[in-house]
Amino acid sequence: EYFRSIIIDYSYKFFYEDGYGKEYRIYNLRDTISDEQRQLYLTGCLLSFYQQLKLFAEKGKEYAPFQIEKPLLVFVGNRVTAKTSAAEMTDVEEVLDFIDKFVNAKERTIGRIHAVLNEDTGLYDGKGRELFSQNFNAITSLFGGTPRAADVYQDILRVVFNSDTASEAPRLHVLNLRQVQGEIALRIGTDGEYFGVISIGDTSGLIKNCEASGIATGTEEFANESLFGNINDRSSNIKILIGSRKFTEGWNSWRVSTMGLINFAKGEGSQAIQLFGRGVRLRGHGGCLKRSNKLDDRSVSIPKNIDLLETLTIFGIKAQYMEDFKKYLEMEDMPVNEKPHEYTLPVLSRYNDVKTKNLRVI
Repeated sequence: EYFRSIIIDYSYKFFYEDGYGKEYRIYNLRDTISDEQRQLYLTGCLLSFYQQLKLFAEKGKEYAPFQIEKPLLVFVGNRVTAKTSAAEMTDVEEVLDFIDKFVNAKERTIGRIHAVLNEDTGLYDGKGRELFSQNFNAITSLFGGTPRAADVYQDILRVVFNSDTASEAPRLHVLNLRQVQGEIALRIGTDGEYFGVISIGDTSGLIKNCEASGIATGTEEFANESLFGNINDRSSNIKILIGSRKFTEGWNSWRVSTMGLINFAKGEGSQAIQLFGRGVRLRGHGGCLKRSNKLDDRSVSIPKNIDLLETLTIFGIKAQYMEDFKKYLEMEDMPVNEKPHEYTLPVLSRYNDVKTKNLRVI
């Protein structure tokens, strides 16, 4: 659209190839999926975000010179309160329904976590490989071995949802902040710490829809500080931000590490690219804006697993739309960035006793 006016073409393709901004990983599926597979898919994506938060919490001091910010999961949808049918949930409701079921249906969630960690989901990428294969080696390392799914579930409640509840069936609570216009707070239980915020225009409409869907709702009369406005503060303990397309422009955060798209990329290429740009921002070592593996100073020691915090993870609630999003990036000549699989092959030396040194072998 602007090519006749371009003097120097330094579009995102070149910006990325020069090492600036985050790496990215798109969780794109090969086929459409059933409802149970979708729950497995979302569980895997939430585990990916949990892994980022867990690393930040335990390795933050090591990562400090690289100016990594506390990871933030951002959900972006098209429809906040408008429905196409009475039986259908809106985009934001889909997110809230998943969170509520994740924390509440404990045994079922633990089973799904087990399936994801053991690469037994039946979900495949475009090359026919298990979608989450080799994705959670860092979790294994942090736990000192393959963790029990029940322990991971409990730790997710603490790390992601700010909840230490011992309840057998915790519930998501959606609270309209009466004194903060356009914000809804999220917490687990009736008196837990807020872990998320919804930033939209029609808060009352969403609350009514949540009530009709069976999600626990309420009103917070006395909170007067904006959770969204303070989300970039170091003291903010908000882990999840949910909203509409307003995030594609006019909002900046170094924290975005995982993005969930809901009906977003369908027929809206320019907005998809704009949103993508919100998530790949990276301060980098010494403020150089580059990924650690692209630093000009090769003497800098790179901490283990920092690449996971320098990667923007992208997934979709309606996962089939991720194919559209991937195509928009390909139109910008961006690599697909499907994660390579690593295999360790044993190398056996059978020539230790050979006297001659002229025999060349692999």
